[in-house]
Amino acid sequence: MAELRTPYFLVDEERLVHNLEILKDVAERSGARILLAQKAFSMYSTYPIIREYLAGTTASGLYEAKLGHDYFGGETHVFSPAYREQEFCELLKVADDFVFNSPTQLNKYGQRAKDAGKSVGLRVNPECSTQEGHAIYDPCAPGSRLGTTLANFDESLLPLLDGLHFHTLCEQDADALAVTLAAVEKKFADLLPRMKWLNFGGGHHITRPGYALPTLEACITRMQEKYGVQVYLEPGEEMSMDEMLKSVVVSSANDCATALAEHVAGSESAFVGMMNQRAQELGLLDTNFVNCTGLDDGPDANEHLTTARDIAIMSRELLKHEKIKEYTTIWMDTVRNGEFGLSNTNKLVRFYDGTTGLKTGYTSGAGYCLSASAERGGMELIAVVMHCKTSPDRFESAKALLNYGFANYALVDPMENLTIEPVPVVLGRQELVQVQAQGAGTILIDKALAGSVTCAVELDESVTAPVSKGQQLGTLRVEAGGRLLREIALAAAQEVPALGFPDIWRMMLERVCMAG
Repeated sequence: MAELRTPYFLVDEERLVHNLEILKDVAERSGARILLAQKAFSMYSTYPIIREYLAGTTASGLYEAKLGHDYFGGETHVFSPAYREQEFCELLKVADDFVFNSPTQLNKYGQRAKDAGKSVGLRVNPECSTQEGHAIYDPCAPGSRLGTTLANFDESLLPLLDGLHFHTLCEQDADALAVTLAAVEKKFADLLPRMKWLNFGGGHHITRPGYALPTLEACITRMQEKYGVQVYLEPGEEMSMDEMLKSVVVSSANDCATALAEHVAGSESAFVGMMNQRAQELGLLDTNFVNCTGLDDGPDANEHLTTARDIAIMSRELLKHEKIKEYTTIWMDTVRNGEFGLSNTNKLVRFYDGTTGLKTGYTSGAGYCLSASAERGGMELIAVVMHCKTSPDRFESAKALLNYGFANYALVDPMENLTIEPVPVVLGRQELVQVQAQGAGTILIDKALAGSVTCAVELDESVTAPVSKGQQLGTLRVEAGGRLLREIALAAAQEVPALGFPDIWRMMLERVCMAG
């Protein structure tokens, strides 16, 4: 072993990778992008390892930004309480995202960053402290100059903003994040739907043993779904129909849903009228739509209603269009020519075998909801869960329902290996008419009864011409365990015209000639 000179830093690569795997799993399950805070760890010799797991870096100044840009790659984010004019031009060359600390700072530099094609954010102070024992590190302590309070926010600067950033934690668990998010929503709820992104800041002790990962992921998922912060349409921006549908289905992009509604019907209200009409056609007796996003925070929120049964019917109808599965089975993808990442809010797509869809949902009133579909062995099931307390709860509940369905039910085809004889035709131009079952299809049945399925064919002894195609000629009764499962109409497979007078005269002559 070569002699080591001191002092030196020793990094356990195995432990580093272990922690990175945890962060990567969180990112994949939640759709969040996790960044390396270089002010906490800037050992660039490890960057080739770390960049395989994280999306990019954050910097607090020019040289950290250059380090991240040159040695790490990916996204380069920068936040500074104060930017030096002589350094800002250099930062524009290496940084992708700028977070400013105050409206004054945003007003001074924001437009220059936008003109350079950069993403622009503002640090906000939700005035909510979760620190105990070290107020000196508390960014939300009284008198803090870190971040903008709601009282100091300048709405005239909204056109410059792509996102909001807050940093309130210091090596804390996810319960502190949940408290902070509630404060962020209370203060800045009107701004959040207008943003492309929301940065939760640092101080999350994610890799600590016992950290509440499900709570963290639930916080991320809820904010994504409630405010549609993963995808945002800027005024005048163009996106393809494919990208919009992908954004709606994969990442719950409410802005895209609204844009699509306006494109189809001319206005969101007109599209909502179409939605309610279609609901009536499908027999959704307990459903009423008031918007196209499902959000229930408007003045008519109490009128936006549905049930698990109605959601199941909607889902069944949607699955008739095979095209939808091209979107619902996406795990991760991009839009805007790869510039913006999407991660499916339906985590079953990755973690449940056979998942075909469908969609998650969340509002404060409805809780965490999910319509899940999966297919195994040619049988596709739908499970609907509503009003769950956490995001993981809905996935576990849906899995339990689907597992029960696949374990206890099977599909049987009553027509398999069943031969139905043709029916004689009296006074027809054909002596026989072929018979076909109308709307037979497969039947869902308890697996315990699958071996006892019987079919009883009841057909007319004969039918008098003319016979029309589709004319009922009998019934197929499908039973199992002494219970009638289905009655299927048996009908003529083709038309059989009646014999005319010339036909009858010719037949009589033929018989006379044959007798002679």
